[in-house]
Parts: sequence; C-alpha cells; structure tokens
Amino acid sequence: MSQKLLLPIVTLIKAGFESSSGKTPEFKAFARKFKAAMKKTIEESGGTLEKFNTGHFECSGVYSVNGKFGYFSICDVRSQSLGANAIMYRTVTDVTARKSGSNNWGELDNENIGKRMISLIERS
Repeated sequence: MSQKLLLPIVTLIKAGFESSSGKTPEFKAFARKFKAAMKKTIEESGGTLEKFNTGHFECSGVYSVNGKFGYFSICDVRSQSLGANAIMYRTVTDVTARKSGSNNWGELDNENIGKRMISLIERS
C-alpha cells in the first residue's frame, strides 16, 4: 500500500520545482501532500508520525513505534542528484533527533519502505 501513497510524491518531485529564496506555494502544497503520505505510510506499517518539518525545499520528520524513534528526510527537491525517490532514515534517541544511528537509504516508490523504516527502529 505504501507504494500507492508515495508514487504521486515521486511524480511531483520528478516534475520539478521553481527555485526561489523562499518557500513557494508549489513547495508548500507538495510538503502537505508528502506529510500526509508519510503519515499514512508509517501508520500502515505500525508506527506514528511524531514530528514533521519543512526546510528550504526539503522535508524531514520523526516517527515512533513502541517507544523507539526514527528520523527520515528527503533532500532538496529541486535537485535530483540522489534521485527523485531517495529517502534517508535512521534511528534516533528521541523526538529531538539529536543523537542518531547510521544513515540508511531507501526509495519512496519501494512498496516496503514503511516496513523497512519501522523494522530499523524495532531492531535497535
């Protein structure tokens, strides 16, 4: 199910974004859609989205399961140097995400990405 939720996100990233010194309406709309898709993806995999942040054309968040936490981020959506579907995720000690484990990389269009993200923190 995750793949169906996140495929439209990959399509939006591949379509490109207007560059600006501030957050554009286009990026703000994208960030809302990405947050909703990640929330559902994480929930369907047994976790909870705890926090979501939007930066300058990038997004990140903290999720949890059974009192353990993970962090995810996507790079600047204007640049596809890592690919339009790249997501980084790792374990963190708490919602502030200050102390963390090693980076793991996945693909937004992988139907198991939510389960892989949850599995990582369950094993920690």
